[in-house]
Amino acid sequence: MQITTILKDAVLKQATDIHMVNSLPVMLRVAGELIPANDVILNSKSIRTICYSFLSDEEIISFEKNLDLDIIKTFGKNRFRINLSFSKGAIGAVIRILNYAPIPLKDLKLPVIVTKMCYRDKGLILLTGSTS
Repeated sequence: MQITTILKDAVLKQATDIHMVNSLPVMLRVAGELIPANDVILNSKSIRTICYSFLSDEEIISFEKNLDLDIIKTFGKNRFRINLSFSKGAIGAVIRILNYAPIPLKDLKLPVIVTKMCYRDKGLILLTGSTS
């Protein structure tokens, strides 16, 4: 199983997230529900092989030192926010699928005040809330 195949499948199925966990198949979050991408059960070794295939040597060293890694990668026309972690003796991965281009403000249907705040030249604006 190759990472490019997993990513393409997730994008085609309009998934928001990809989960790779020991003893489960690759899971996709589609419309808020986790569904298996296929019937192939992953183990720690297969997850390591898949994940290390897209990491640089420096990223591998950092992950093995800290047992956690947060990075962003671009494949094709999408960006992916990737978190690798080590838990219960196995590597796990969560990959969030991001749009390559930002969504125009007008398409977000936010209040006018939000658009005005974007043009301020001083200060700090924090937007917080759920990531789903």
